[in-house]
Amino acid sequence: MAQVVDALALVAAATALGLPLAGRLEPTNLVMVYLVAVLVAALRLGLIPALVAAGVSVIAFDVVFVPPRHSFTVHDTQYLITFLGLFLVGAVTSTLVSRLRAHTAAAQARRRRPRRC
Repeated sequence: MAQVVDALALVAAATALGLPLAGRLEPTNLVMVYLVAVLVAALRLGLIPALVAAGVSVIAFDVVFVPPRHSFTVHDTQYLITFLGLFLVGAVTSTLVSRLRAHTAAAQARRRRPRRC
């Protein structure tokens, strides 16, 4: 549960980082800030927190940066592609990082086992 809270904190930090950039960048470019948060969640927290971060990032991006702001309403349907892309890239990346961690742990466990001749 603490890891999910940490993932939510990463999304909150991404939102806070994006706010001063909102007037300078197009909203779709701000998605990259959220992707970094999802990647950090995947690397540091694991698969489930990273998937939570991906889902909450979509919601935060919609509510905070997509016109009309502070609403779940989306006037430009092209943002739906952005939402889907953000979630899918986050989910796939999180899954790949999780698999890599599992393979690394298995390889380290095999290396620690004594060899039989």
